Amino acid sequence: MADLPSDAVVRAWTRLERAHRAALGDVQARLKKAGLPSLEWYDVLLELERAEPAGLRPFELQKAMLFAQYNLSRLIDRME
Repeated sequence: MADLPSDAVVRAWTRLERAHRAALGDVQARLKKAGLPSLEWYDVLLELERAEPAGLRPFELQKAMLFAQYNLSRLIDRME
């Protein structure tokens, strides 16, 4: 069995995750305040821009996305 991470490592990862969540929350709030789409929209658009000319099927798009998107079909409908 592998050794467990030290308390310092666990604290560092916890702080990093909290900072990540806070930063994403701040960015999302600023986008909303400015009347702009959410980060998920930009994530979809980035992956579609990177795709081959044939595009991506929804399951391929979901795999490629940075953000977890459980309602991808609804997001695509809203974007359309």
